[in-house]
Amino acid sequence: MIVTCRQENTSDYGSCMRHPTAQTRYIQEFGEDQIRGYLRNRLLIDSNSGSDADDRRGLVEEVMHTIKQSRICALYSKPFQLSMAMDLYISERDVFSTVTRPFELYKRWLDQWFEQKKIPTVKDHKTKSVEHIWREAEKLAWELHSAGVSHDKVGVRGTDSAEWKWFRRCPLRVQNFHHESLFSFRHKSIQENLVGSFLVQRLMADRAEQELSKISLSTDFPVLRAFREILAGLSAEKEEPRAQLASIIKERLWENVIASRGQPDRGQCAANSISLLNATRCSFVGQDLRGIHIPKANLQGAELCGSNLEGANLEGADIRGANLIGAKLKGTKMMRVTASELINTLEGHTAEVTAVAVAPDGETIVTGSSDKTARVWNRSTGELINTLE
Repeated sequence: MIVTCRQENTSDYGSCMRHPTAQTRYIQEFGEDQIRGYLRNRLLIDSNSGSDADDRRGLVEEVMHTIKQSRICALYSKPFQLSMAMDLYISERDVFSTVTRPFELYKRWLDQWFEQKKIPTVKDHKTKSVEHIWREAEKLAWELHSAGVSHDKVGVRGTDSAEWKWFRRCPLRVQNFHHESLFSFRHKSIQENLVGSFLVQRLMADRAEQELSKISLSTDFPVLRAFREILAGLSAEKEEPRAQLASIIKERLWENVIASRGQPDRGQCAANSISLLNATRCSFVGQDLRGIHIPKANLQGAELCGSNLEGANLEGADIRGANLIGAKLKGTKMMRVTASELINTLEGHTAEVTAVAVAPDGETIVTGSSDKTARVWNRSTGELINTLE
C-alpha cells in the first residue's frame, strides 16, 4: 500500500509493485474542519497543553485564528507542512504568526531537527555541528535530485563511523541502515528545499557552473520557488553583509547568462541561471541579451520589454506571460517556444518561422518565415492583417 500526496511517488514505488488490481489514492489538502481536527489531536498528544477540554478547545480556535491571519495560510492546508508547524509549536508558540515564507518554515523545522540530532563533538560549539549536518544534507539532496530520483540505497552512507554520522541525523524515511536498504527524505519537499539551499550556498562561493550545467531546472518549480524564497530572505536581512549576498548571487547568475553569448556549450548553465533570476522576479527590461544561449529557459512572466534578444537561442523556452513589447528579436531562434494559447491561432506560414517582432504599441506582431513571406498579425485577436511576399 502506498499512501502519498505526490504523483511521482506512485511511479517511483508503484512500478516496483506492479499489481494488476493496484489502486492509487492521494492525500488531499485539508479543509478548515480537518485542520481544526488535526490541531485538536496534536494538542491532546502534547502533554504541555494540559488535559482540560475547554482550554484545549480555546487553544485550537486561537491557533486557527492565527493560521487564517498568516501570510502563508494556504501552506497549512497541506498535511505535512501543517505537521511541521505543529512540531515547532511545542517550543515556539508564535510559529504561525512569525513564519512569513515557506522556506522559513522548512529552515526552522530543519534547524530544530538537526539541533535535536546534532553530532556530539568535543570542544566544539553546537552551532558548528548543526551547520555541518545542514551542508551535508544539502549535498545529499542535490545528489539525489541531480540523479532524478527521490530515493536510493543506503550503501556506504549507513556506516557507523564519524565520517557518516550526519547521515543518520537527517530527516529520512528508512527501515534500517543496512547497505541494501532504500532511503529517502521524509517528504519530497524537504529534498527540494534543500536543493534550493544548496544552490544558494554554491553561488555564494562562485558561479556554480558545474552544478548549473548538470540538469535542467527550468521546469523544476519547487526548487525555483525555494531559491526565490531564500534570496528574498537574504535581501530582507538587517545585517548589510548578509543582505548583499542576494545581489552577489544575482550578479553571478548574470555572468553565467552573458558567458553563453556565442557559446552554445554553455546553454544549460545559462538557461538555468536565467530561470533562477526570473524566479526571483529579476527584471530584464532594456537588457542587452544578444546572442545568448538559453534553450528551454523558464521566462514565464519575464519583463523583457525593450530588451535586445537578436541572435539569441530561445529554442524550447517558456515565455508565457512574458512582456516582449519593444524587444528586438531579429534572428532569434524560437522553435518550439511555449508562448501562450494565442500563438496557436497564428496560422498561415507554410515553413519555419525565423523572426518575430512586436510593435511598440504591443498590439501588432510581425513574423518572417522560410516560406519567403512576412505576415502582420493582430496580437489580441490573432487575425492576419497583411502578407508581404
